[in-house]
Amino acid sequence: MILSSPHNPIGRVWTTEELIHVGEFCVKNHVILVSDEVHSDLVFKGHKHIPTASLSEDIASQTITCIAPSKTFNLAGLKTSVLIIPDPKIRQQHETTIQNLSLWLDCRGLWLSNKDLNDFMLEKAGVWLDDGPMFGQGGEGFQRMNIACPRTILEQALNRIEKAVKTLPN
Repeated sequence: MILSSPHNPIGRVWTTEELIHVGEFCVKNHVILVSDEVHSDLVFKGHKHIPTASLSEDIASQTITCIAPSKTFNLAGLKTSVLIIPDPKIRQQHETTIQNLSLWLDCRGLWLSNKDLNDFMLEKAGVWLDDGPMFGQGGEGFQRMNIACPRTILEQALNRIEKAVKTLPN
């Protein structure tokens, strides 16, 4: 379950009772609660943010808390955030998932220079991807694909890439 606390975009600060109700529901039903608290420093006067994981040890063990300085200090360009995952088993599951989850396409086997790879993706495959080297050393030969789109669009893009790759000489 994903909880925006305080709520974004309306700024509603959840009460202790509401948070306990949600937290206990998640504990009882073995549901991991992802508490997005990146707006926690921005609450209206007279309200106080209550960190979800502070309610009880049981709730904390079932909660992943997301925090970042980006909203409070307008630092989105720093691209920094923190996940607080008290339960070692959930933390390990998260780390394993992150290691196995890759938005990156390894195109080194196509034997194209970075410029040729970018041109190929745009002109031959008809997709606009992010060039790996723009993300730092070691990105050569990789393309980053943002998959935050409907599944049908993603499938179309992947099919176009596959079709274009098949046109390359062995």
